[in-house]
Amino acid sequence: MKYILIPGITEQHMQVTFFTGTFDKNTDTYTLGIQHESRPTSISFDYKYFPVINDKCLAYAKVYNADKKEIASTIEFNSSEQEEYTAQTLKFEYNKEHMQSKAKYITVFFQSGYDTTISNMHRENGGYGSSPFGEDRVVGSVLKIDNVVLNYDYE
Repeated sequence: MKYILIPGITEQHMQVTFFTGTFDKNTDTYTLGIQHESRPTSISFDYKYFPVINDKCLAYAKVYNADKKEIASTIEFNSSEQEEYTAQTLKFEYNKEHMQSKAKYITVFFQSGYDTTISNMHRENGGYGSSPFGEDRVVGSVLKIDNVVLNYDYE
């Protein structure tokens, strides 16, 4: 499975998006979805969330057919602060119009927040041993994801 981490950085804001798909840095565009030819009943994951003031994280998943028409989706999950890893399960709702369509692609999407106000973020000084690059950086809402699992009714 291919996962890409994209920092969306401009002079105005910084947010991080983690998804299945591809990103073209030359055109600054992304394509959601990777090949996945089964129909999960739900997706589970553990998360911690440390938001800036009043921010919310976002998580959802979608299944598409070969024509890239959506055949199932989960709710768009939002959360406020969670200091400990918390288990979350999002159920897929299959579109009655496409019940006979075969699954071909899946998108799993996580976003650290919506708030793009620089004054709500904080600066972390870089230095030896700093992650990831030892450079100063601006940090907004932090979403940590672990144990992502697609669930099936035949398990």
